[in-house]
Amino acid sequence: MRARTDAMNRSLLLAVTAIATLAGACDEPAAPNPEPLPETGAVNVIVRDENDALQGAAVYLYPAGEARPIATATTPVNGRVTFDSVPPGDYELRVTGPIGFVPTGREPIGVLRGQHTNVAFTLEPTPPTSPNASLLVRVTDPDGAPVEGIRVRRFLTSATLTSRTDQDGMVYYLYIRPGDYYTELLLDEDWVLADGEPLQKYVGVVVGTTVTTEWRIRRAAD
Repeated sequence: MRARTDAMNRSLLLAVTAIATLAGACDEPAAPNPEPLPETGAVNVIVRDENDALQGAAVYLYPAGEARPIATATTPVNGRVTFDSVPPGDYELRVTGPIGFVPTGREPIGVLRGQHTNVAFTLEPTPPTSPNASLLVRVTDPDGAPVEGIRVRRFLTSATLTSRTDQDGMVYYLYIRPGDYYTELLLDEDWVLADGEPLQKYVGVVVGTTVTTEWRIRRAAD
């Protein structure tokens, strides 16, 4: 009889222990859910010359194949800029200036959700020993976005040359004869000069230098 009682007591103890274990397990906090990935990514750009970080370079971020950039930035002393909150997809980067450096072509990149895309550019200086010079013309709207297809006329004494801005709003007169140049814009009815812009701009171009002339225009309907 005593042995049977002891067995019953052991069974009861095991049952109580099991119930307590289950209750303790239920009281444990649930494992936290992992943090969801951000919906966008980021693009980190560093611009250098042959020796060090380059200040004053303009960096443009374009959707792949598009003429208009969705973001622009100018490099500070450390040569670094970051474009945050960029939707995933295919993009292109382009870097221009500062004066004395050759602009880059478009560099294709991909942006992934929740990740940083790191890109480095090294700009080549304009050859200082060149007997010629270069004149760059940049045309932008009031928001600083480049305007494609604008006719630009360049004068050197009696010689003239007319060109159209590319998808980056640029016209490149490379390795031209040094001298005194005038530029003007031949605008169609959709565009007018921004407030304060003159009808012509004068610039002196000397040997071995690259000079940039900036024009700002706006929509005639604005």
